[in-house]
Amino acid sequence: MMTYLMNLSRRDIPMDEPGNSFPGRPGRQWCAGLALLLVLAACRPAATPSPTPVSGATVRSATGLEAGSAWSRPAPQGGTGVVYLELRGAPDGPDRLEGLSFAGADRAEMHRTVRRGDLMSMEPIPEGIEVPAGGSVSFAPGGLHVMLLDLKAPLAAGGVFTVTLHLARAGDLDLPVPVRPLVP
Repeated sequence: MMTYLMNLSRRDIPMDEPGNSFPGRPGRQWCAGLALLLVLAACRPAATPSPTPVSGATVRSATGLEAGSAWSRPAPQGGTGVVYLELRGAPDGPDRLEGLSFAGADRAEMHRTVRRGDLMSMEPIPEGIEVPAGGSVSFAPGGLHVMLLDLKAPLAAGGVFTVTLHLARAGDLDLPVPVRPLVP
C-alpha cells in the first residue's frame, strides 16, 4: 500500500518509497540530524568570558613612592620584550627612576616614542625619568616604555616575572609584571 501526500504544486509524491520527500525540502534523515545538533548545542556549557588581563601588584617603597599597574606582552626567547607601568611619587619629595634590571634579559632600557613628521621612532632615556612629588609617570604604549633586550627565555601569556626599579631616593624596588595575552 502506498501513501500519497500533496505538495503545494498539487503534484503527488509517494512517501513510502525510500529517499522521497517534498521537492526542495530536506528529508527525514537531514531533519533528524539537525534536531540532534540543536539538542547538543543546547546542552553544551555556556561560553566563559575570556579572563580580564590583570595588572601587576602595587608595591611601595619606604619613602612612599608607589609602582604598579605593570604589564607586558608575550615575546620569544632572543627577542625583545616590553614593560609598561605606573609610578606615583612620594608625597614628601621627588625621585628619579635611574633604570631597571631584569635577570631574564641582557639589558633593560627606558625608551620614549617620539614623532618626527610622519615617522615614529624610539629614543633611549639614559638620564632617567623624574618622578614628581605626589605626581605620576605613566609608561604606556605609544609613550614611555621599558625594552627588555635579548630575552634569555620567552615571556609567555599568563606568566609573571619581576623587574627591579632603580630609584635615586627610594633605592631598589622589585615589581611583579604579568604577561597579558595579545588578544584578550
